[in-house]
Amino acid sequence: MSLSTKYLKQRLFRELPDVFSHRNVAAWMQDRAAFRLIAEWGKAGAIRKAGRGIYAKVGGDAYLIASQVFGGYISFSSALYLRGLKTETEKRIFVAVSSAKKPLVLSSVTIIPVRMKGFVTGYGMVKREKHDLPVATMPKTLFDMCHRPGHADFYCMYRAMNWNPFAKEDWEELLGYARMAPLSTVRRIGYITEGKAPAWFIKKLEKLNKPMGVSFLYGKGGHYDRKWRIYDEQRVRRWVGEE
Repeated sequence: MSLSTKYLKQRLFRELPDVFSHRNVAAWMQDRAAFRLIAEWGKAGAIRKAGRGIYAKVGGDAYLIASQVFGGYISFSSALYLRGLKTETEKRIFVAVSSAKKPLVLSSVTIIPVRMKGFVTGYGMVKREKHDLPVATMPKTLFDMCHRPGHADFYCMYRAMNWNPFAKEDWEELLGYARMAPLSTVRRIGYITEGKAPAWFIKKLEKLNKPMGVSFLYGKGGHYDRKWRIYDEQRVRRWVGEE
């Protein structure tokens, strides 16, 4: 490879967006050459296939890639990170989507799409460099964690609520989601927020609860809370009062 050819390939790679298609590359060269170059980047570990004819740069902005590849919105602990309420570097980035999709591994970061079915709502736009990213509101982040606790980080959620306590409108927003949620999610919200939420909010959730069956936060056993009829294997409420 000549020096000039190598330089042009490097320049093209730099100028491509973090998520690009075969067409982006083919705009610079013939189709066959574009496919060969994409294969070369893939073999070198510089890109990952993110869909049919769609590729993502391994060293690109993983949050931007998550939003562009999967659609939906950034949620769970990743929403806290983008809102400045979590400072630890993330190795997993969560994006809420309507239907099941496979994770995308980018070097040291894994983007995990979480299926939320009809609950892909409740987000605002957060500026990240030159882009606006759809990110769950604080109440929706908490709802998503309670709806899909297998991906939740309640310690970070509690800590974020200490740094940025919910206002009345936040509790009202969360209540709106709870009224549409399955019984297990309602119970998790009540169990998780008791000690943080105002009395009026807890009373309204109690009316949504029903004296039938039991629900689970983690696992299939552990500490049982009689009021919310829920088992908590990890006793996450120990973090309620931590500052």
